[in-house]
Amino acid sequence: MDRRRPPRPRLLPSPPGIDACPGGAPRDTGATATALERASQSHAAVAAALESRTRVLDDLARVIAELARSVERNDERAREKLDDILRRLTETRPRP
Repeated sequence: MDRRRPPRPRLLPSPPGIDACPGGAPRDTGATATALERASQSHAAVAAALESRTRVLDDLARVIAELARSVERNDERAREKLDDILRRLTETRPRP
């Protein structure tokens, strides 16, 4: 069995502006790790907000579908509620 170590990968030269250690690793590894951690936390927060918004939109779609079925059955109260919701939506929509 051959116990020789495989050859080390050839490291590319550091891009301009990055100070590298003799082994080729950047010196500010800690700063890079911190930036990556912050980015990861930010992405997680955005994902949570999007998931929450999706749940709200699903709930709204379900309520509107129920109201629409009631309106189809000539439920006057449901028609008034639906009209009120649609009026409020057009009021809050920003004008182009």
